[in-house]
Amino acid sequence: MFPTEPENLDKLLTLFKGTISDRQTILRFTDNTILNIKDLMSICPQSLIDLTVSQASRLPWLTDDAVNSRVAQIAKYKTNTMALATHQFIVWHREWQTNRNITDNEIEPLKDAEKVLWPRIVGGSLGPEWGNHFILWVFDVPGKEVRIYDSSEQHNTIDEEVLEMLRHIFRQHDSLNGWTISCPQMWKHTDDFNCGVFVCTMAETDVKETKMSPEVLQPEQLCHLRLYHASCLVKDISVSEQALPALKRRRETERSRSCCLAQGIYACVYQKIRKKSMHPEVKTINWVQCDYCDGWLHSECAGTDPSTFDTDTPFSCGCHFPEPYPYKSVHAALREGLVVRMITDEEIMTLQNDLVSGTLKSNRMYLHQNPSFDPKLKQLRDTSISVFDEKQIEAIIERTFAVFKLDKSSMGDTSFILEVMVPEVTVLILRKLEGFNRYQAETTFAKYMSF
Repeated sequence: MFPTEPENLDKLLTLFKGTISDRQTILRFTDNTILNIKDLMSICPQSLIDLTVSQASRLPWLTDDAVNSRVAQIAKYKTNTMALATHQFIVWHREWQTNRNITDNEIEPLKDAEKVLWPRIVGGSLGPEWGNHFILWVFDVPGKEVRIYDSSEQHNTIDEEVLEMLRHIFRQHDSLNGWTISCPQMWKHTDDFNCGVFVCTMAETDVKETKMSPEVLQPEQLCHLRLYHASCLVKDISVSEQALPALKRRRETERSRSCCLAQGIYACVYQKIRKKSMHPEVKTINWVQCDYCDGWLHSECAGTDPSTFDTDTPFSCGCHFPEPYPYKSVHAALREGLVVRMITDEEIMTLQNDLVSGTLKSNRMYLHQNPSFDPKLKQLRDTSISVFDEKQIEAIIERTFAVFKLDKSSMGDTSFILEVMVPEVTVLILRKLEGFNRYQAETTFAKYMSF
């Protein structure tokens, strides 16, 4: 039912082994739905193709772009079917809250659609824009039905406020009058990191009108589905081994001071986007070089103080760490309970003061203060607020709100906590537990780890 073609698996290996920069866009479905190598790796790590990973191992969460791209690809091959991206909900929801209106131009593409696939991120306690769990909405126009696919079976309804917005968005289709909301039989999984795989699979089975059973999928079946979806995404891509020498030259260039290693994981304090960069007012920038791979980092990206840096002690960007890294201290702390207990209120207050004053530079803070710098980068950073599970994230949120005595009903306060403080507290926890520098902690985010 879900065959994987050997030539497509070979393409994946070629891509992963370095024939293209992992930041390079390899597929573009719309201006805001793009796929790069890192997105593919979130679906199917190279170790899964090499069969060097245990099928019971914890695999990465799928990125938003991985899910959006695969669902868009599925919609592309079905007449009068279209896909909306996860971030489209956030855009329209904020517009609806502000103006109680979504313009005709924005919803024009929905006019001729007979089926709309809309992956959603849900599960947050602070409103419908936040969460860490993928579900799928399917709007079946001829059948006048909204189908909800949720592997956790916890989000099988639509809040009345959101439903009011959806009626407005689908006003070209009778404002959903006479429509029903259903939850079809579907496959299930018991882990908390394969929900994106589930959404991609249910999108395809719905488009193909395949009836599913309520079977609980086993780890080997979910691993196969990861291989399947990743191989489908690359089937129309032409990959040549001849691209390898060019990449090697490019990587050599990246190891010069002209490029910070953090740029590659979108965590650079001075992140460059086209012809502009963050913190353009800073004229003097200090650098530190990794003694293992010779890569360079801005001292702020490395989290080192140049005035106290010990030149006699080897500095590592983390490249010499074992793979996969065991995170022994993190796992030990998780066994004890909530990891946010590892830091004090004073440390959280100091972190906030340093971020606001600029003593500690962070591209999350910069994007929060300058959201128009690059909306796509802001979306990418906002969708990964922590590497911990929902229970741990909720505890971090509650603790930060309590420390600052902020109002949860304030959109500004909530945005600051979720976009800046939760990920920065997570970085602080990782640094404290594992002894990481800042860049090493940020690479944990880049690997789409989940604890």
